Amino acid sequence: MLFAAALRVSKRVRTETGIAHGHVSVSSAAVDFVRQVFNTFTDKTVLVIGAGEMGRLTLKHLAGLEPTAILVTNRSLENATAVAGECGGQVVPWHQLDDALVQADIVLSTTGAPDPIVSLSRFDEKVRRRRAGRPLVIFDMAVPRDFDAAIHDGDTVSLFNVDDLAREADRCMGERKRHLPAAEAIVEAEVGKFVAEWNHRANGPVIGQLTAEADKLRDGVLVQLFNKLNGKLTDKDKEYIEGAFRLFQNQLLHGPKAALQKASREGTAAACATR
Repeated sequence: MLFAAALRVSKRVRTETGIAHGHVSVSSAAVDFVRQVFNTFTDKTVLVIGAGEMGRLTLKHLAGLEPTAILVTNRSLENATAVAGECGGQVVPWHQLDDALVQADIVLSTTGAPDPIVSLSRFDEKVRRRRAGRPLVIFDMAVPRDFDAAIHDGDTVSLFNVDDLAREADRCMGERKRHLPAAEAIVEAEVGKFVAEWNHRANGPVIGQLTAEADKLRDGVLVQLFNKLNGKLTDKDKEYIEGAFRLFQNQLLHGPKAALQKASREGTAAACATR
């Protein structure tokens, strides 16, 4: 009962409030950025440069968009092969980086190079012209940066770094927090319903047992009474007496039953109520 209720409440909170909107980790925030540029991803190619841990986490979220291909390149063929194996990607030799940049729609770069690996001049001469204006989103997760910041033109090429992703994650977290009161109200209401139902289930058998025991005692007394007055009562008399006994029983049990039902609503255990 508890697990079923928890799943139901979780679904209500996620569908009736905005608490689940947006991504609140740096690695997952990349998805929000690419969705601003592309409507579909099944025809897109993701290029992964390097094998940093942050890049691997981000890649998991981007891979969830189901791009048509994932290319992986690294100065170390062994590292490139390892990353490609994790995401079902294709290894691209390091010397073919420029060609891979032309082919890619989304780039995720996480090398440990001390200087930018793609300068503005290199990008303009060997990549930008060959792309023929196709949109490109670059996530430069490296510190120091792998791409010259001037590559970003705000038109066909969008370049984001870790700080950009962190700000987006913080913004999404702030948006989620606005929905906390509504989410907490749903949880509180559902908890009340669950506790009431749970206590009702706990006290229900007690009420049933109490009623059954009273029925048994009533029937026993009626049998003795009718045997003693055998032949002196009509069927109508017996029906009247049975109704009177039943009415008396209901009136007698009304107080205990009401107390048990109140205990159910207030969360008092059945055992304590019966004592």
